[in-house]
Amino acid sequence: MPNRHLRYSCLFCENPLMSTIGLKAFGNGLSLVGALVFLVLFLIGQDRSLINPLGDLWLNAYLEPHSIQFKRLIEQVDNGQTEQAINQLQSEWKDIQKRDRIYNFKSRLLFALAKELLRQRRYSELLHWSSEWVRLDERNIDAIAFWYEAIRNFPGREKEGLEGLIKSQRDFPESTLLSRFLIHAYRETGNTGAAESLIRSRTDLFFRQAGEEIIDGWELELRWRAEHTTLVQNLIEHYDNNRWSEIWKSLKEIWKFYFVWKENKELYEKKQIREFSIQPDADGINTIVMSVDPVITTTLRIDPPSHSMLTISGIKLRINDQPMELTEGMFEYANMYERDGYIWQTGMNKPRFYLKVAGLLGNIAQTKVPIELEFKAFLFDEMGNTRLLTRNIIDEIVNSAE
Repeated sequence: MPNRHLRYSCLFCENPLMSTIGLKAFGNGLSLVGALVFLVLFLIGQDRSLINPLGDLWLNAYLEPHSIQFKRLIEQVDNGQTEQAINQLQSEWKDIQKRDRIYNFKSRLLFALAKELLRQRRYSELLHWSSEWVRLDERNIDAIAFWYEAIRNFPGREKEGLEGLIKSQRDFPESTLLSRFLIHAYRETGNTGAAESLIRSRTDLFFRQAGEEIIDGWELELRWRAEHTTLVQNLIEHYDNNRWSEIWKSLKEIWKFYFVWKENKELYEKKQIREFSIQPDADGINTIVMSVDPVITTTLRIDPPSHSMLTISGIKLRINDQPMELTEGMFEYANMYERDGYIWQTGMNKPRFYLKVAGLLGNIAQTKVPIELEFKAFLFDEMGNTRLLTRNIIDEIVNSAE
């Protein structure tokens, strides 16, 4: 789960150290306001680039209310309540077109609504809204899939809908939704052989294509992040436990460190980025070996390939050849989440997760520290099949691509 203390870290983008602390304390403890306001004013006076660009502020201010409204409507639809979503599409968002900034919200709401209308077997309404969706974006494959599925369930138009699904699935075999609808249609019409054949071809195609996509395109970033320093983590812990005397001590230490950071700003802002390909062993274990400077490294960031339908598990870390105990609080996720021991992608762009290592490196006097990171990668397809990526499977994928 993303760290709740990161939600407020975007206001002062040059110095995330003071912003993370300042905004948390300002929002939760009036006794800290005086000192923190002084720090904030001082920092702004030093560098105007600490304030976000006005254009970004305007865009965020415009999108934020729509985002809040969208999340509320999605939650209602997911609970089977479609009335408010339909009202929104018929009123405030009626004239929103594909070129508009908030069209993404409208498109995603149409998807959620179509899925729920299909679940409730409200085929007449599904036909209406999928038709509207196709009118807005005639190239949207999901809209086309829902449209033909609605037609297939309309009395007297079953054949037309089935033929439309068959043709569209052949034209767009990568579409999960079209394949799912067509498999269901085959089974409903008693054509189980065609359904099983499509399932096998989909599974083989999925693992072959997905495997090719996830071998390359990984990225590892070593960096210093203010909110992950032991100074900030200690302050947060003291505040959560109402240790006010320790809070003031932490603030003094942070204030002293601010000038160290200011003098060595280029050093602390330096990032080490390394692209890599996974090379699992026979047991599916991937090992990444690196050297880090413990003074300027608080965080390991791992970016798997986007939209790759993979999950990650079995993460282990060794520092100076010694295994480290990794706790839940040491992980943060962006467009990913943890469930049942696996780290999953949300489906959004740029999935990544962070491993906070400042507490593990803080007492090491070396300038270069050897680190080994281990993990396993799995592929899950839309049919519920799973496959651990081992050396043999990677070799099969590579050979089939040649």
